[in-house]
Amino acid sequence: MIQELLAAFDEAENGPARVVIITGSEESFCAGMVLDGCRTIASQSLDENMSDSRAMARMVYRIYEFPIPVIAIVNGAAIAGGCGIATLADSRSRHRRRSSVIRRC
Repeated sequence: MIQELLAAFDEAENGPARVVIITGSEESFCAGMVLDGCRTIASQSLDENMSDSRAMARMVYRIYEFPIPVIAIVNGAAIAGGCGIATLADSRSRHRRRSSVIRRC
């Protein structure tokens, strides 16, 4: 997901976009990392973990410093990294059809 988000932000910055809207595609905004991802991390080398950490840092910095407004439309649970992504946006709003909002991060 990190590489896809970075690519989408590159496309928005290099195109005619005047705002970026981030939202989830299913029942949750972003449910964080799946458990299989945690197992993968545990078996990675230090270099692989550092590479993953750097990619995450690039994504965080990219959203935070993006030159046009970033809006998070939270359409369900925003857990772990999803909470972070929503928090980094310039503005957050809940989807009108969802009752859940960001809770303690």
